[in-house]
Amino acid sequence: MMTQRFWPAVGLAFVFSVLGAVFYHGVTPLLGYGFTQKVLVLIFGAIYLGLVLRNRKARIGRLVVLSVWGLMLTGLVVLNASVLTWLLSHLALLWLVRVLYCYPHFWQALADAALTGFSCIAALAALWHSHSVFLSLWSFFLIQAFVVLLDSSQPRESKDVAGNACFDRAANAAESALKRLSVRPQKSSVTNQL
Repeated sequence: MMTQRFWPAVGLAFVFSVLGAVFYHGVTPLLGYGFTQKVLVLIFGAIYLGLVLRNRKARIGRLVVLSVWGLMLTGLVVLNASVLTWLLSHLALLWLVRVLYCYPHFWQALADAALTGFSCIAALAALWHSHSVFLSLWSFFLIQAFVVLLDSSQPRESKDVAGNACFDRAANAAESALKRLSVRPQKSSVTNQL
């Protein structure tokens, strides 16, 4: 099951790398290097955040996550932060969202943090040594594809399903009790007056 989710993640990493490189080389002459890099981080951060939230059935906190992301973007724009600050802040938020939505165990959160840090270092090293945006993005997203191997059991969602089953049993018991009460014969009004 884990490999069934890993290979599509690798394919998505390749697509993201190609699209990111094409976007970067197509838009850089118009917007400049720094602004294009910030826009690229913004676009891929939004897409990745959307994918993480979409793949979770839990709906609680989505508005809060989007609000925090919007506040973070506002702060980055107001402070005119560097591209590295944009990248690290997006990675920190994505890691936090994955930890809160996906992992019940501490070791999974640590492994995800290690993979996130390693993917950032690998992407920066690939960019520094090869000066290739494609290789940098490919290195980053390929290592990020391994994150799906950490989230194998998804026990938080199963707890929600178990909680719904308990609620359904309780609701059915309450409905049957109400039906039994409504079926009982009522005492006539004549006997009540005596």
